[in-house]
Amino acid sequence: MWIDESHKLVNRGTLNNQLAQVLAPNADALILTSATPHNGRSESFAELVSLLDRTAVPDPTQVTADDIAHLVVRRHKHSPDVAAVIGDKWAERKEPITVTVSPSAAEEAIFSALTEKWLISEPRREAGEKSVRHRTRSPAALPKAALSHRLKRCMTP
Repeated sequence: MWIDESHKLVNRGTLNNQLAQVLAPNADALILTSATPHNGRSESFAELVSLLDRTAVPDPTQVTADDIAHLVVRRHKHSPDVAAVIGDKWAERKEPITVTVSPSAAEEAIFSALTEKWLISEPRREAGEKSVRHRTRSPAALPKAALSHRLKRCMTP
């Protein structure tokens, strides 16, 4: 069995994780792949490794290279076997160029409206309580999406 995007299995208790926990022990072979970088938490990585070998990592808070050497193959464009096949066909990343752009009046108006409506919310309150504004986190993607055309426009030659 092959599970791609295996980084989505790391959160114990999620449906993805629960399904993997049922399937993994019943598979003749298991391959987990992901191009998404590791989130940095040893416990998350140990969770993935446990799908392959429940005894490989004795301490999930400290995954060592020796613990997983028999299970993990890491390949990237600079790996010798990959570079031998596609090395000259893969462009290296260029250094990013920072471009400072001042928003137009219309973009400032959009940002202000989005900030007022989506980034600052009014919590529920009991009768007689003072109103207290607080910021929410998840809607931050909305202004980014609304204003992202600006970046695309200034990067177009």
